[in-house]
Amino acid sequence: MATAPIPDLKDLIDQAKGLFKETFGEEPQVGGSAPGRVNLIGEHTDYNIGFVLPMALPLVTVVLGKKSGFGTLKGLLYLGNILYYYTLPHIIWNGMSRIRSEKDDDIAEFDVKQLTPGSPSWANYVKGVVANFHAPDLIPNFNDVVVGSVPLGGGVSSSASVEVAMYTFLEELTGSTAGSDEEKALACQAAEHQYAGMPCGIMDQFITVMGEEGSVVLIDCKTMETRSLKTVFI
Repeated sequence: MATAPIPDLKDLIDQAKGLFKETFGEEPQVGGSAPGRVNLIGEHTDYNIGFVLPMALPLVTVVLGKKSGFGTLKGLLYLGNILYYYTLPHIIWNGMSRIRSEKDDDIAEFDVKQLTPGSPSWANYVKGVVANFHAPDLIPNFNDVVVGSVPLGGGVSSSASVEVAMYTFLEELTGSTAGSDEEKALACQAAEHQYAGMPCGIMDQFITVMGEEGSVVLIDCKTMETRSLKTVFI
């Protein structure tokens, strides 16, 4: 049986642009992406402080969006003896953040200054990244969409892919980058611990941040030292 082709990054970006325009009626301005992963050696040893040898996959998650800022003002106005109903665009600098996943028609809504885990459960990964971003005070409320080719529940770390793509999106949104790859990966791990309730090790987030095409990454989960190794698969 033939396998389905893997969508390339451009196709996913185009899909995300279309979903954003459909959902929010405008074009996204910034974005981030991150891959899934497969582990070659050391299964279940990352949270037991051992060695692992994962590699990034060509399956990726894309997050596109922009700052939220405009809303609609509605109301009633009396002029003389006539009652008018009006709808006007206006700026909402302290509005809400809204996120839509291609896999869910519902839009998750929250305020970046008042974060708590809740429903839908997939949005908790996003909230956790916002809460653990290195410069939380710089994050405005935003609208974004999540699109990807990493299969959910397939054992290839779709959750870390979403987290790292979201962190990269926030870096672009705020203009502020993490001090190191390790800081970024650990923030995404903390997001999963605190908001998704999953006590994972460091492997998924480390390889999702640090993985490169044609390489595997040897990770010492005790010292957090990493070594990228060029690999040829025959």
